[in-house]
Amino acid sequence: MGADFWRTADRCAAVPADGVIDQRSECYVAGGDPHYFRREASGYCGSLEWTMGTTAAAPANFAQWFVHGAGHYHLEVYLDGGTFGTTTAAPYVISHAGGTDTVVIDQTSATGFVPLGDFLFTGDGTEYVMLGDNTGDAQGKLLFDALRATSLDGPMPDAGDGGGGGAGSTGCAAAGGGAGVLLGLGLLAVRRRRQ
Repeated sequence: MGADFWRTADRCAAVPADGVIDQRSECYVAGGDPHYFRREASGYCGSLEWTMGTTAAAPANFAQWFVHGAGHYHLEVYLDGGTFGTTTAAPYVISHAGGTDTVVIDQTSATGFVPLGDFLFTGDGTEYVMLGDNTGDAQGKLLFDALRATSLDGPMPDAGDGGGGGAGSTGCAAAGGGAGVLLGLGLLAVRRRRQ
């Protein structure tokens, strides 16, 4: 897909004012074979996606939530109590100022926002949270829904005009933006799996 495919700064300039990055919004990118992503009218703001997990070493399908903000953030992911997210070992990879950490979450454990932890971000536009389908469980469903980044440094700046990154956008009405799910078929090897 080339460098332009992965350049997110034009559409994701900042963490949204409410801190919520939902799937199919400006600061979210999904990659892999679109045939393996399913949408459901459930979850945060009535929309979520899921795919089956794999036992592979590297992900074939994945999502990234870009955290374009400098400072300390408390990160949380939205879960549905095991209705669509049935994997007990979802590997959330957090790329941040201090390096990269992996936090494994049992997606059946709760409904609502569940903490990943507190992390420092530089705001350089390259930091993200990534979730791949390489869960080690080929029978488990892997849930992709909202990520919430709450500033621990005080109130987040309000862009007011919503300029480019949805910084002025809040609530469910802002979700489902025009960016859509982008599919990085060329980045990772796509392999066929049983449904």
